[in-house]
Amino acid sequence: MSLIGMLRPLWRNSKPKIQQLLLTDIAKNNILKSHIPCIRTVANRYLCTDVKDAFSENLEESGIALTTHRLLVEDMFVSGLIGRAGNVIGGIRKQSGCSVKIEDYIDEESCKREVSIYGPSKDVDIAKELIQSRLDILRQRYQEAGKPVITKHLLVANDHIGAVIGQRGSNISKIRNECDCQVRIARQPQPGTNNRAVVISGDRAEVEKAIRMVQESVENRYEE
Repeated sequence: MSLIGMLRPLWRNSKPKIQQLLLTDIAKNNILKSHIPCIRTVANRYLCTDVKDAFSENLEESGIALTTHRLLVEDMFVSGLIGRAGNVIGGIRKQSGCSVKIEDYIDEESCKREVSIYGPSKDVDIAKELIQSRLDILRQRYQEAGKPVITKHLLVANDHIGAVIGQRGSNISKIRNECDCQVRIARQPQPGTNNRAVVISGDRAEVEKAIRMVQESVENRYEE
C-alpha cells in the first residue's frame, strides 16, 4: 500500500484541529519547503480537504511569497502536455515544486483551456519555462507533419453525449480512427449550460468529416 493509501483513512478519522496542526507544523518547519504546493495538491486530491489557505498563511509567515500564473493552451496540445498516464505534467510539477492545474472548461471562441500554476514566484517561473518548452516541441511536431491543423468545437447536450461516446467508447473510437483526428469531450458542461464541448483537431477535411459523424450520432441515437 502506498503512503497516501495509508494516510487517507487516518486523515479522514482525524479531528479538524489535528489536521490543521499537522499542516501548520509542516509549513512552519519548512519541511520539503520547495514542494509544499505539491503537498497541498496531494491533500486536496487524495485526502479530500482544502489546505490552500492554511499553507498560504504559514508560507507567508515564513517569508515565502506565493503567486498564481494563468496561461491559455490550445486544446489540441493539452493531451501532449499531460502525457501518458500524466507523466509529463507530473514531471513538471515535480521539477518545479508547483501546483499545476489544467481546467476542463474550453473557451468557445479560441478552443483553448486555462492552465494555472501556483507556488513560490521562483518555482512558478520554472514551471512556465517547462510548459513552454513542452508546447514548443508539440507545435514543431505538427508543423513537421506538413498539413495545416485546425481546431473546431461543437456543443452537445449532456444527455446526448452517451450517443457520441457509444458503448464502452466504441463510437468515439470509430470517429477518431476513420477521421484521423484528435477528438476530445469535456468532462463537465460549459459554465451556465447543460452542453458539453466536443473539440476536434486535425486536417480540415477530416475535421469536417468528424463533425458530421458526431452530429449523425446524436441524430440517430434512438435507432440502435
